[in-house]
Amino acid sequence: MKKTRRGNGTGFCYRIDNNPNRKKPFIYGFNVGWTDDGKPIRNVLGYASSEAKGNKELDKYLASDEEQENEITWKELYNKWLEYKKSTGISKSGLQHYTNAYKKTLILNSRKFQEINLDIMQNIINNCGVGHDGQKRIRNLYTQLYEYAKMLGIKTNTNFSKFLVVSKEEKSNKRNPFTKDEIRKLWKNRNSFVDIILFMVYTGIRPNELFKITEANEDYIVTGSKTDAGKDRMIPIHNDIKEVFKSILNNKTLDILTRNKFYELFNNEMSKLAMEHDPYDTRHAFSTLWKFSKRDSLARKRIMGHAVKDLTDDVYTHLDINFLRSELNKVVFI
Repeated sequence: MKKTRRGNGTGFCYRIDNNPNRKKPFIYGFNVGWTDDGKPIRNVLGYASSEAKGNKELDKYLASDEEQENEITWKELYNKWLEYKKSTGISKSGLQHYTNAYKKTLILNSRKFQEINLDIMQNIINNCGVGHDGQKRIRNLYTQLYEYAKMLGIKTNTNFSKFLVVSKEEKSNKRNPFTKDEIRKLWKNRNSFVDIILFMVYTGIRPNELFKITEANEDYIVTGSKTDAGKDRMIPIHNDIKEVFKSILNNKTLDILTRNKFYELFNNEMSKLAMEHDPYDTRHAFSTLWKFSKRDSLARKRIMGHAVKDLTDDVYTHLDINFLRSELNKVVFI
């Protein structure tokens, strides 16, 4: 059916069929978003007996809603946006990022959205206590709510979010290994995925090597990638992590995990635990704690799959799995 042309953001009204027996053949409402395949998500307000009556009902709704929406507070707008965002199928990790950003803006909750200006927004970013990435997420939340307010027809001033300044990204090759306190926190908050993070900390395994395990039992695994030194190597299982690894094997957690899902779940757990880490920080934790424990450096390189620069060690020294396991079990992780 031919749709009624109305101004942008003022809704739709059109006849749904030509059935002469239908008393109210005109449908009216608003588009509130779009599906992944480009189809509109409609909020239907009602049905009318004629196009004129449908448009009249829309205009009445807009007039009453405009007054109400222009009084909307930051908290009310966020909650409306959140329900809309959930309806679009946002991932759990994405939702967690927005939730964390919103928590930095709680001081705005009772303020009318239209009263929030650039100085107020910038002051929150300046004093939010998080770095570049966290500040970008707060700015992104502002942008999202501005766009949503516009979609609702709320009259706003300039979209101040595009003028917000965040701290510069710190470019550094330095890693951020998990600390002993953070490893203890992982132990206290165990679930099927945190178990994988613990397993990575206690083995020094690379993230992509999780998906290349060719042999696994309670004492060691065989995996590897990247270099000749890293391929098909035996990694012993620390005594403290055996029960965790047994749970991973029994639950077949790794069998159903994809690379994309791994990174999504990792970021999700870091958000929930209020930690700032990427997956490689588990490997650096392993290496750092090994050094602190002053165990054999060649054994560490063998387990981690690092190339050995000393020709004598590389060619003539053969370390069996029992020695590697013995050295590993002397490393103190917590």
